[in-house]
This record gives sequence, C-alpha cells and structure tokens, in this order.
Amino acid sequence: MQGIPGTEMPAAQNADATPDQVWAVIAYLRTLVGPASGEDARGNAQSGETVFWGKAACGQCHMVRGRGGRLGPDLSRIGTARSRRALITEIRTPSTSMTAGFWPVTLVARDGRRTRGVRKAEDPFSIQIMDTSERLLSVDRSDLREVVQETRSLMPDYGPDRLTDAELDDVLRYLRSVGQAASTAGK
Repeated sequence: MQGIPGTEMPAAQNADATPDQVWAVIAYLRTLVGPASGEDARGNAQSGETVFWGKAACGQCHMVRGRGGRLGPDLSRIGTARSRRALITEIRTPSTSMTAGFWPVTLVARDGRRTRGVRKAEDPFSIQIMDTSERLLSVDRSDLREVVQETRSLMPDYGPDRLTDAELDDVLRYLRSVGQAASTAGK
C-alpha cells in the first residue's frame, strides 16, 4: 500500500493486503467514528465556504474538490479526518503540526538569491521544491550556498485577530461538510 501523500495515511511496509481487504478495513474504521459532538455542529458551512475562499484566502494554497492551490495539502477530506481540536491547532498555529511532503525550505543560491517553498524530493545532487508561486523547481546542489530547513510553516497563523472564533467555527463546519460529502462519495 502506497499511502496517500499529504494525509495521515502513510505507506505500509511489506503489506500484502488485497483491495478487498483494504476496503474491509476502511469500512470497519468508518464504524468507529462516533456521532458528531455539539462542538462539531457549530458554525455555518455556507459562511465558512465564503470565508475559506474569501477573507482567509485558504484556497490560494489549498485545494478542495479539485479547486484551489497546490502549495498546501488538499483539504477535501480533512474535516472528517481530523478532530476539531487538531484542526483548530493546525489553523491557529500551523507551525506546530506541519504535514509530511509540505516541509518549508529556503534555497540560497551562490549569488545570495533566496527561493522559499516546500520540499518535494531531494537526492545527493539536487533538490526539488514547489516555490510559493507553485512552480516546480529542480536545483543542482552545486548551484546552492545553503538549503535552510525552515521551522515556520508557509501557512500564516490564523489567530483571533485574523480569523474570529465565529469565522473559525464556520470554516470548520465547511470543511466538515466537504469531508462528509467526500466520504459519502467514496462508499
């Protein structure tokens, strides 16, 4: 099993599961999800969609249902894959929980020019990143002075000054509704 890049589903080592067995495990795991809590029911999905694509500008970097940016993880299923508490942490302070495949780096060229983006792949001779303009770049290490492994996410912190608690509730409700629709479509 290869896993799913940008999600919590890692690749499985030495897995010999058949597709039917994989679907059986998925069906079982779906039975473990309890009913939504009262907190999950907060907010308005329509208002959240407006905030997501408008004021918060999440869609500049994140994709939902095939629409939006590619710099950050696809959020089509995030609303049902993560708890409310985890989502709040990831939105309010994204540097505390960066997703594999989206680690920020800054490439410093020999002439001092800096390019920031997310590392996609690397080997002893080159590094591949997606820069903040969503261009895929492959750079020879011999052309670089330094590769800075950043500790701050490219995603800004969305504190209450930037996204009110009510707006955050709306965005979470929107992401939950999108995730539920994606889960239903996958059955």
